[in-house]
Amino acid sequence: MKNLNGAATMAAIVSVGVGSAAIAQDRQSLPPVPVKTAPAPTQATAPTPVMVPPPPTVAIESEEEKSSLFETLTKSANTRLDPEQRAQALLDDIPVNVAVEPMTLAEMFTRTELLHRSVAIDVPVKLAPQSGDEPTGNVWHTGDAPSNRLLLQTNARAASAATATMTWKDGSVSDVELYEARFRSTKDPRSLTSLNGKVYCATKLKAPSGEEDACLIDRDMDGTFDEYAFIAERSGKSVHGAVVLTAAIPMVTPAPYTVRTEGLPQLKAEWTTCGKDWDLPFYQLRLAKDEHGDVTDGGRGSYYGDPYCAKSTTFESMTPEQKGARIARMGPAVAEISSKKSGAAIQMRRLLSTDELYRIEARDKFAPLSVGFAPQQAQLAANQEHDRLPYQSTGEISAVEGEFKTGEHFITAGFRHGYTGVVTEEVKIRTLLSSRSVEGGLPVYGVPAKRTTVTYGGYGGVIPNTPAVERNIDIDVIWCLPTREEVPLVDKRNRPTGNFKVEWTATCLPDNNMGQHTILKDQSPALAVRSMRMNVDISTNDGPPPVAERPDADFGAPLYFRYSIKEASKNLYTLTEEVLLGDEVTSSTEIVIIKDEDGKALIEIGGGSYALEPVGEAYKLTPMLPVREGEDGRIKGLDIQALMRRLLQNLDR
Repeated sequence: MKNLNGAATMAAIVSVGVGSAAIAQDRQSLPPVPVKTAPAPTQATAPTPVMVPPPPTVAIESEEEKSSLFETLTKSANTRLDPEQRAQALLDDIPVNVAVEPMTLAEMFTRTELLHRSVAIDVPVKLAPQSGDEPTGNVWHTGDAPSNRLLLQTNARAASAATATMTWKDGSVSDVELYEARFRSTKDPRSLTSLNGKVYCATKLKAPSGEEDACLIDRDMDGTFDEYAFIAERSGKSVHGAVVLTAAIPMVTPAPYTVRTEGLPQLKAEWTTCGKDWDLPFYQLRLAKDEHGDVTDGGRGSYYGDPYCAKSTTFESMTPEQKGARIARMGPAVAEISSKKSGAAIQMRRLLSTDELYRIEARDKFAPLSVGFAPQQAQLAANQEHDRLPYQSTGEISAVEGEFKTGEHFITAGFRHGYTGVVTEEVKIRTLLSSRSVEGGLPVYGVPAKRTTVTYGGYGGVIPNTPAVERNIDIDVIWCLPTREEVPLVDKRNRPTGNFKVEWTATCLPDNNMGQHTILKDQSPALAVRSMRMNVDISTNDGPPPVAERPDADFGAPLYFRYSIKEASKNLYTLTEEVLLGDEVTSSTEIVIIKDEDGKALIEIGGGSYALEPVGEAYKLTPMLPVREGEDGRIKGLDIQALMRRLLQNLDR
């Protein structure tokens, strides 16, 4: 079966099938929208940004009063959403003088610009021969997991290092050390940067303002770094885990540098056990000590379930030196394992290659560069190909003035879909006993969707058929249209009552990776489908669905998101989010937002923001930053699933 799930966002496009079905025949009879909508804020009408003042300092015992959660969130939102504050924050954060005007710099860090100014990089690390005093361990072959999981250890080092003479913002000059990196193409169709030049990166780069994580780029390869860039994605704390840099900015004062390949910091790599066996042990190859001499804090394996847990292979080109011993290849190393009777002690016999290049991935695991993208790079490539937000603000928003209570609507915001089109010809899917169709000429909307193939086994088991470490993400736009159906109501005796219940669903036109498309009806929500399932044996037509992309598809009435407070807990507000087509609610869902100890919360929507705070038994909204057309049309809620994934990734099981 095909399972399409996810949702397109700036950071990660893992969206799903989108929903919609044939458009209701009586669409033109829809009554007018019952909500008051205001035009998009202009310079004349936009509310003045409300700045939250910093907390006052307290002289008692030389301590400062901590900012509240609301103040912290507001400062972060202002920095992201307000161009002037974003420009100032960036200028404060960059330790060198840059040859870019402040507002141009702020524009570089808007959502779409930043996405297309981001590039994939690898900071390669090589394994090096042992020094001779490395510790060894014993293979886990019996009993419970050992407390010491070490098997083998060897040295590692960067490909090369550069010493650059930096002129800092305060006028001081000092030398810094960076390590060789290499650009990796994501085939960005709208790239705003170049892959030319030499690039070197560092973590804990010592600047007068503190330690920085950054990359320096020599575009014309003349021996001076002329651009400063941020490390946007990194696994672990080592620079060799850096996989994405963003927003390369020209420096006022170029930094001359020299390169060396000798005398590099000595890192430590170790093989640790992650599963029980004797002659062919399970292992993980991980970074144990980084370029700063710090011991890494990555987990040492979660046994068989860890995607980086590998099993040794036989190596017949070498003979054991000990009686009853075995030879096993553990990736780039060949090891000898003593007999079970002698404790299954392990020692390295040979390091097969000191030229292969690696990067550091999740939990400080070594991954050869030859395997392709790191997961973050694969996600970047998918985001760059499908860079439009699925639900974009029209700039129209109606916010309640005065107090409101739980259950009352307090924000109604207009939106449009980022991807829209029209069905160019009738689509008909025939089966043995029936058929289903979609008329030509109907408008559709699309959402970038991640295809995931799964096998459904007995007792409800689901087996993903995708790699545990995703190095390519199968993304495509799935087209859908909303359908309105009036379902007759019946009484207890199954007799018609003359009344009807309106049901909104979606009909979608997904295609599979074999180039075939089908029709899936009764999907939901009607205007914001988030997932769908496509059986492998479903009837299909050859080729992609006959849809031509067109801007601003007309679904017969304006589209809105409408919000009310459902309930408040100690730390969270639960909001009800409704999707409206005209005045009809087509679907509803719940989102949660964080509130501080005083009940204040920040509402982010459409690139703008509001302060939400309690007033007795009621609530009030205070406008802070104006909504902007084209930004995310939904209220930014707390991503519980993302938090759980991050928590699970950080567990040392």
